[in-house]
Amino acid sequence: MPPPPIARKANGRPPHYLLLFAGVLGAVLVALFYRSFLPHQVLFANDGPLGAMVAECSRLPGRFFGTWRNNSWIGAAAPASAPSLSAILATIFPPVLFLKLYAPATLFFVGFSAWVFFRQLKFHPAVCVLGGIAAGLNMHFFSTACWGLGSWNMAAGMIFLALAVLSTAAIKPFWPKAVLAGLAVGMNLMEGYDVGAITSLYIGIFVL
Repeated sequence: MPPPPIARKANGRPPHYLLLFAGVLGAVLVALFYRSFLPHQVLFANDGPLGAMVAECSRLPGRFFGTWRNNSWIGAAAPASAPSLSAILATIFPPVLFLKLYAPATLFFVGFSAWVFFRQLKFHPAVCVLGGIAAGLNMHFFSTACWGLGSWNMAAGMIFLALAVLSTAAIKPFWPKAVLAGLAVGMNLMEGYDVGAITSLYIGIFVL
């Protein structure tokens, strides 16, 4: 009897490309951020240092209802924390563990989102893997994460997911695509603020 055919997904592509992408990008990120996994070591982040995260005025979930910076003179009001994925993760995890995982996690997320988008464009699986890895290791995203603004990477990942939803052939009517893409763009705004507002313009251009 001839050997059984290789198992394939409904779209005819071998199912191992996601594992290849995740394995390569995950291994590179672990190598780049390996010191974060050592005891008493966290990533120094200019815009998200450990000292600021453990300060009473920065604690979550209290910041969802408003922020009062009491560490200068009589203090000053600051924006409330947006209900974003990053803020939810910062609420769940202790500050030290959050800083150990957040930067590489945002890079993996933007790489995975790019991989999903390229798949919906029906690129060759190898192109999707290489494109996702390139996005996850992009030096702009990398430096942004190390600076302490990984939320900008989360915003960019949401834009990739919105583009993927608008490009997919699995959903035929346009209005469900518009709703799902709108949710992704909304989370992009919650994560990126002004940067998210700028990147959301790409969605409008893509639709037109």
